[in-house]
Amino acid sequence: ETLGCWWSFWRIQASLVLLPAALVWHCFLRIIRFSMHKHKHHWHLFCSQRA
Repeated sequence: ETLGCWWSFWRIQASLVLLPAALVWHCFLRIIRFSMHKHKHHWHLFCSQRA
């Protein structure tokens, strides 16, 4: 009985932690991909100006 109560408690806690973490990770990856893309563009400009 106590074990089941603890299990449901931890399951709720895990979902409360993991859901925001997954969202943050998703946004983080998008930001990294976006910044890498922009930086690649900047590097191309930089190298073409230097050449």
